Amino acid sequence: MLCEMRFHVPNNELDIYLEEQEKRKEEERAKRREEKKGEEKKEGEESSSEEKENTADNMTAAKLLNQKIHDKANIGEFAGEIVASIQDLPLIIPRGNYSLDFYSNYCKLHGKTYDYKIMFKDINRIFMLEKPDGVHMVYVLQLDQPLRQGMTLHHFIALNFECQREISVRINLTPEQIKQKYKDALQPEMEGKLFDVLSTLFNNLVGIKKIIVPAGFSSA
Repeated sequence: MLCEMRFHVPNNELDIYLEEQEKRKEEERAKRREEKKGEEKKEGEESSSEEKENTADNMTAAKLLNQKIHDKANIGEFAGEIVASIQDLPLIIPRGNYSLDFYSNYCKLHGKTYDYKIMFKDINRIFMLEKPDGVHMVYVLQLDQPLRQGMTLHHFIALNFECQREISVRINLTPEQIKQKYKDALQPEMEGKLFDVLSTLFNNLVGIKKIIVPAGFSSA
């Protein structure tokens, strides 16, 4: 289903923005006047005047609203770059098949009906639980900020998959970036058991250093 949304954007927001920009430029011009004299001073003032006119001509109330939405949603120049992606993950909380995309400071779950954005700072603990059948494993993320699905809040994300499932994940960073940020902890191509690859990604990309695995537990 498609729907159209229209916004009325009051011009007073644009007026406030232009006042702030003018104040900032005036401060920059005052600083340049202290540093430059003679012809350099005149060129600096002319350059600033042209910049002010261009800003006033180009910025509109609609563009300002768009800019604020991008800022609030953390959508920047590099925000759309996926660092790593895992496809076809079966989840039992919330239920369905999702893809998991890792970005610089958050990850996204993409499903057929719902999409969720999870900030790395909101991931509190991770549990890796083997099911009694010895075949499947439940990989649980505990969240400080729950996911919302309608009126339901999910404080946990639970992935359910076979213990022996293997995957290959490509890290979308240059070898230099990987070495600088993660040293030898990550490789350009990650291969192995799904739970091992997941744990490595959460350890290094998210910063979860300890994944809780129960020992010596037997169900009744």
